[in-house]
Parts: sequence; C-alpha cells; structure tokens
Amino acid sequence: MTSGQDAKADTEDRAELWRSYNAKQTEREPRPLLVMAMEAAGIGAERTAIDLGCGAGVEVAALADAGWNTIGIDSSPGTTELVRQVVGGRSPAGLQRTEVREESLRDAAKSLPPADLIYSGYALPYVHPTDFPAVWAAIRGAMTPGAILAVQLFGDHDSYFGEDDWNFHTEEEARALVDGLDIVQFEVEDADGMAAGGPKHWHVFHIIARR
Repeated sequence: MTSGQDAKADTEDRAELWRSYNAKQTEREPRPLLVMAMEAAGIGAERTAIDLGCGAGVEVAALADAGWNTIGIDSSPGTTELVRQVVGGRSPAGLQRTEVREESLRDAAKSLPPADLIYSGYALPYVHPTDFPAVWAAIRGAMTPGAILAVQLFGDHDSYFGEDDWNFHTEEEARALVDGLDIVQFEVEDADGMAAGGPKHWHVFHIIARR
C-alpha cells in the first residue's frame, strides 16, 4: 500500500473504533464531571450548552432533560442518528432542545456559538496538537459571562503520551490554559486504571472553571 492508502486505512480503522465504542456507551450514566458542571451552572432555563465530542449523547440527553438548549458535536459517522436515539429514549421532550453537528472539533471551532456551559469529556486530547490552540481559543471565546467550562485533558505521565496526533500537557501548562477563569475544580488523576483497550496509566486533569 502507498502512504496515502495507509493513512486512509488508519482513518477508517479509527472511525470504526469510535463507532463501536460509542455504541457501547448508550446505557451508562452521565459522567460525574458533567453532573458537577451542571450543579455549578445552575438551572438550564433554555440557556445554551455545548458538548464537544458528544459520542453516544448520554451527556447531551442529561443537559437537554435539564432544560438546556444543547448542541452535541462529534465527527464519528452516525453520530446524529445515535444521539437522537439516546436523547429520545431518555428525554423525549429534550429532543426539541437538541442539535447535533457531525463534524470535527477543529471545524466546529470555526463557528462555536456563545454558550453558558461547555463540556468536553475525554475528547479534547484527541485534537491534533497543531489544531489544539485554535480549538481552545474558540472554546474560551464562546464562553458567555458566568459560563461554566468542564473538560478533561491528558497529562504528560499518561500511558498514551507520545501519540503524535494527540495533545498532552504538563500540570503547569494545563493550569495556564484556564488562567483568568475562576477555578471550581482542578483535580489531578495520576494512577493506574482501565481503559476500553485494557489496563493503562491515567494522567488526567479534571477541570471545571467559570468565566
């Protein structure tokens, strides 16, 4: 195979991996970081929330059910159908408050609307390091006054560290990313654990901050 064919095959393999992963996530509960972010943000009251890398839509459903006008963004093929299925099953009334965009975070960052809550669970680390600064700037720029930001970033002790297409940060760098925001939570996870592919060492910054 040529290098171009290799790259295309790798992209297709990753897309299939994410499709399979998301399909297995539909029955779980919303992640704790999202729950804490919603508590910090207060009532939805038809304010705007964005889920970057929304996967199966579990967190989108929780936000829509709580009254948020929610935009779920994910590049995995079939995201729209899967998210609407999950939201419809968990919160039928929430479907009218749900928008799904099937696009990469790099592309989404070019037109993020103002938002009162921005959440990204284990998705931002997979943004290419050359794209990450623009994506992060767009996220910061989309936060309305008082908005809550809740994200997970990978640290430099993580087992995945060294993957060329992913981004990693020292703790100092991660704290600098939220400089100027009021920190609600900055939890450092640096421990062995399990991932979808088996055992690994996690180094994750679980961050909640308010503009």
